[in-house]
Amino acid sequence: MVDELGVYYNTAAIGASVRGARRALLWRLAIPVVFAVAVCIVWAVSPGQAGQYAPWFLVVFGVFALGSVIWDLLRLRAVNTDATRVVGGLALGLNRDGALVGQSWFGWADVATMVLRRGRFGSSDRLIVTGRDQRSEWLPIAYTDAVPGWLDSVVRALSGGRVAIDWSRLDV
Repeated sequence: MVDELGVYYNTAAIGASVRGARRALLWRLAIPVVFAVAVCIVWAVSPGQAGQYAPWFLVVFGVFALGSVIWDLLRLRAVNTDATRVVGGLALGLNRDGALVGQSWFGWADVATMVLRRGRFGSSDRLIVTGRDQRSEWLPIAYTDAVPGWLDSVVRALSGGRVAIDWSRLDV
């Protein structure tokens, strides 16, 4: 029987997420500019045909482009927040005495809740461990080598049934 378990971060996965979020933001910035230049060229070359529709088209397209840029900025910020937590090495250490999350030790008797909460704006789902003394630590579960269902089984086994991961905040 296993008496301890280490869950480790996957730094390659977070690197890919950060690069993907940056690339998406750059495309959201570049495509509207190119498209607006094309509309302005058509408007300048053929003002009779595009003259009355071009300004409205540019305004509506600009509003949608601004909304999507804001969305991608929020996504980039969320992924960067996850990246600050993913430092490589051990993400979660479990044994029969308790759990080590980051630099915080939680004995099983001290754990109030272990909750999986859905990430926002493209960030990873989070495993949040809260102690009875209201200390709280979290880790981005998508950038670890753990499968949440398997992790829940290990937590239940090592804690002797005292602690389980609450899945109610996720649509499983």
